[in-house]
This record gives sequence, C-alpha cells and structure tokens, in this order.
Amino acid sequence: MIIKISNHFNISVDNLLKQDHQIVSKIDFQKRNQEFILLC
Repeated sequence: MIIKISNHFNISVDNLLKQDHQIVSKIDFQKRNQEFILLC
C-alpha cells in the first residue's frame, strides 16, 4: 500500500512540476516524498 500511495503522489507532483516548470522543486519533493512514506 505504501508504494501505491507513493506512486500516486509521485504522479501528482510530477504534473504540478510540469505546470510550474520548477525543476528545483523536484529536489524538495524527493525529501517530502521520503517524509510522506515515513508518515504512511
């Protein structure tokens, strides 16, 4: 379940990054993703 949730979260953030065109935010997201997995 954790992987499923992470993948879905991944896709959502990737879409946001494409819209905003913020490559730097991707690095921050990787940190957030780790925290997100830990919370799950």
